[in-house]
Amino acid sequence: MVVRYVNDSLMKESKKGTPKQLVFLTYLNRSGSTYLASKLAAYSDVGVGIEAKFFDGWNTPGFSVKNREELKVYLDRMYKDAKFCAWNVTRAELEAALLGNEFPLRFSDVLSEALRLYFSSGELQVYIHKCGDYYRCTGQIVEEIPEAKFIFIDRDPRAIYSSQRKSIDSQTGKPMQRNILHFIFGYLDTQRIVQSAHESNFMIVRYEDLVVSEKSTMATVEKFIGITRQKDSSHEDYFVSVPSSQKHLHSNVKKGGPQVKRISGWQEELPPADILLLQNVLRKHLAAQGATLYHPDVVSLRDRFRFLINLLLFRYEAAKRRVFHIEHRY
Repeated sequence: MVVRYVNDSLMKESKKGTPKQLVFLTYLNRSGSTYLASKLAAYSDVGVGIEAKFFDGWNTPGFSVKNREELKVYLDRMYKDAKFCAWNVTRAELEAALLGNEFPLRFSDVLSEALRLYFSSGELQVYIHKCGDYYRCTGQIVEEIPEAKFIFIDRDPRAIYSSQRKSIDSQTGKPMQRNILHFIFGYLDTQRIVQSAHESNFMIVRYEDLVVSEKSTMATVEKFIGITRQKDSSHEDYFVSVPSSQKHLHSNVKKGGPQVKRISGWQEELPPADILLLQNVLRKHLAAQGATLYHPDVVSLRDRFRFLINLLLFRYEAAKRRVFHIEHRY
């Protein structure tokens, strides 16, 4: 686990019900973020939200709210997102809350009010906003929220790809990932960003550590966030808040969490050609995680041929991206 600690200054309370700390939980899909979220949600002074796709001006363009008319247009767009609608925050109450702020609004104003309304009951010390790709825009976020903290949950890329291959996206109805080269370039780009994040407010948690050594891993997370109270609920409470369209993706949370033996489940699920390719091009990243290479018992000539073809395609594409400075956003 990589831990980079922030100083002890916390967000000042601006309104009743607003927490002293805002933490962004970031990740690649199928990395174990919902499991970590369920563990954090069990603390009495922590509120963990569910996913939503915002037009935030941080990671996506399109945020401009300088007056009431622009606020109306923005809310029209915001309430077309099914994931945000699952927050059950009514448009009327969010609009009223935002009108209590001065124009022009910043996205941090919108997020703060939406989270405050979502966690309408109880006095919380920490809000955790779950948004996968915010590891890309930590600089922009800190400009608006200097005391913000970030947690990135990492996982063995072989396990991520295996899980994405068999997981059905709740919005498209199709597998999350079928193109191994697309996955590899996206993973490499993500690691380039995450591993270069040396700010003291950024923490990396390994999924495998969380499963195998939950107590010590969560103790480190607690210290990083500044949690002071004990757990008072179970992981199943968070599962209840997950929208019904996404529950099929997180059944292990309901069942009590992943089993240790499932950490290596990808060995039986991935074709040998895919295992060979992932281990070949991601060897350095696997070594940095302390992961061991796996050698399939049987590798057919067809598997070897497919591996070699994909390896050549990877090298060609990698060279093209270097020459033309092509960025791959995952």
